[in-house]
Amino acid sequence: MAFNNEEMPFFLNLKIFPLNSNKDTKKLIQEGNTDGIFQLDSSGMTKCVVKIKCEKLKDEFLNLMDEDTKTFKVMEDVFSMPKDTDEQKAARREAMQNAMKVCCATPKKIMENALEALRATYSIVGKSNQSAASDLGVSALNLRTCVCGAWLNVLINIGGIKDEAFVAEHRKLEDTILKEALETANAVIAMDEDEATQDDIDTAAIELE
Repeated sequence: MAFNNEEMPFFLNLKIFPLNSNKDTKKLIQEGNTDGIFQLDSSGMTKCVVKIKCEKLKDEFLNLMDEDTKTFKVMEDVFSMPKDTDEQKAARREAMQNAMKVCCATPKKIMENALEALRATYSIVGKSNQSAASDLGVSALNLRTCVCGAWLNVLINIGGIKDEAFVAEHRKLEDTILKEALETANAVIAMDEDEATQDDIDTAAIELE
């Protein structure tokens, strides 16, 4: 039996659904958030999508490690610049300002990656193997440390930068990426602790039978 919108407005109004939502759906899949997506909302498919995403994030983290090493070389080059004359000192100060800006880029990317990984971790809480649930909590703890460490790296660099607009832009990371990352990590840990508590209750109930 077929219905149109006029015949069943109380049940389902198809006009409210956008016909150009491919980008939104793609973004949800990329985040591992497959709830409500036809044929992708099972726990198995969610884990599959999240696994692909996490493999990509792992590769990006490894690349960022190499990038961070190369970035520090920029700072080392500044330290080796001569500072005998006023002109040399001025050139060194300018180079130092530019180097500290460059050194903010990698930890910022690490913060972004850590947040993406935390979102992926959150998306499979309660959907993974229950005996390995604590692994999600450990992941959240490690990623929380990662994002906090990267934020400290940003802070140490912007502390010496005189470009006020640049500093203000990077300080926003505290209220955006860092805030969401900490909230997500804490949520994963809390949910993991709840599952562990429930496991203890279930185990105790079985032993009493």
